[in-house]
Amino acid sequence: MQDSQKSRIPGARITIASVESGEHRDTVSNNDGNYVFPVTLPGHYEVKAEKDGFNALVKSGVQVLTGQTTVVDFSLEPGHVVEQVQVSGDAALLQTETAVVSDVVEFITLLLIPVMQR
Repeated sequence: MQDSQKSRIPGARITIASVESGEHRDTVSNNDGNYVFPVTLPGHYEVKAEKDGFNALVKSGVQVLTGQTTVVDFSLEPGHVVEQVQVSGDAALLQTETAVVSDVVEFITLLLIPVMQR
């Protein structure tokens, strides 16, 4: 498993699917970019490799034979990274449509105004 610059790709997800039975299994490439599916039954398989930041690649018609090692190499191309930002917030507490200034005054304050002005 490598990229287009021949650099190894660790942590890529590899999926094999049997054409005959539909059974599928997953594994992850190691630090060297290698992966293994031990005890795989003979037959035809579809092998898919994917990793964040790269375009997924599928190889169809891979034939696995008894007593042989089947090697399926991948060279993944850099893909498009999609980033989504969502911003939300509450409505402003400041009323901006008019220049009216208002406040709530308690009744006791109104009663004490004449006393305060002396």
